[in-house]
Amino acid sequence: MKVLQIIPNLAGGGAERFVVDLCNELVRNHEVHLVTLYDLGDDDFFKEKIDSKVKTMSLNKKESFDLSIFGKLYRCINTIRPDIIHCHLRSLNYLMPIIFAMPKMALIHTVHNDAFIECPSRVIRFARKIFFRGRKRMAVTISQESSNSFVSAYGDLPYKQIFNGSEILKREDIREDYISLVEAAKKGHSTKVFVNIGRLVKQKNQLMLVRAFEKLIKNDKADAILLIIGGKRSTQESLSIENELLAISEVSGNIHLLGERKNAVDFLFLADFFCLSSIYEGMPISLIESFGVGLIPVCTPVGGVPEMITLLDGTLLAKGVNEEDYYQALKAAFQIPADRKRYLQEKAIQVFRQYFSIEHCADNYLQLYKELLTNASFRS
Repeated sequence: MKVLQIIPNLAGGGAERFVVDLCNELVRNHEVHLVTLYDLGDDDFFKEKIDSKVKTMSLNKKESFDLSIFGKLYRCINTIRPDIIHCHLRSLNYLMPIIFAMPKMALIHTVHNDAFIECPSRVIRFARKIFFRGRKRMAVTISQESSNSFVSAYGDLPYKQIFNGSEILKREDIREDYISLVEAAKKGHSTKVFVNIGRLVKQKNQLMLVRAFEKLIKNDKADAILLIIGGKRSTQESLSIENELLAISEVSGNIHLLGERKNAVDFLFLADFFCLSSIYEGMPISLIESFGVGLIPVCTPVGGVPEMITLLDGTLLAKGVNEEDYYQALKAAFQIPADRKRYLQEKAIQVFRQYFSIEHCADNYLQLYKELLTNASFRS
């Protein structure tokens, strides 16, 4: 089967990491093409993770709306002539007019977030409603919460629910300088390491996270450090968040802002707990990766996160997204007895293998690809 994956870029985000992992898994037995709308630059960390057998192409998109992308995509599809197109994020908006002109082309679009957040424009959502009523077109949601939002946004449109997946991370690949960095940050041998990986944007809620963590240190005299790994985006809001976090980290001996890092997942192997403090999410790849290495998650109850945490232990979930609720969740995690901690670490790996491996995810997508290709009137 010839599969064409399309995504705007490969900068540090969960959807981008997922697409690379999916391509690498599919290319084991199929011909896979990966097209990015923007040219790949230094910020596109995941380009180095692409398997050499995956055929890549970039379309040199401008920052704003780019009319030329329609023609470039059309020529790209005609040249590759894929059996199926699998698109992600905003790339669907450019693809819709092209696929209308190619009614026999099979297309899948993964909704990586709440449907209203992914597509806030009523006009574009209306266009998508019309588009997905065509044959051989299917939306994929990634959790029950994602599915609920899709139904609210699009009514009775057909969709399939497939959990995200991640490759199995290998401990032997950890960078030595990261090991030294974490050891230098720890107060002592028994210091517990909490890690947060995510862009410095309002969605990720890191300012709430550090306030809650400071409360853990002050109120409970916790021997713990927090590592925040992620870069700012080119917005004033993101810059403001970074500046506030820097100011806090400079006066705190327990909170360390490490910026954007290549191979950020290495830090998961060096931590005890994974912090996810977001105010909304889809099904975070970083959380899936934390399961894969046996980290204990401390998460806010948003998007598909409760569904994931319930598979492990629902008591690890904060009651809300505010500072006090998250502090209580941090406190509960920090106080987990050693034997219970070992049990949860082992169970997290089991849950990952059963539900969230990229092999399992890719198999589900392949099944859907085949169903679309063999049943022209496929609807559900």
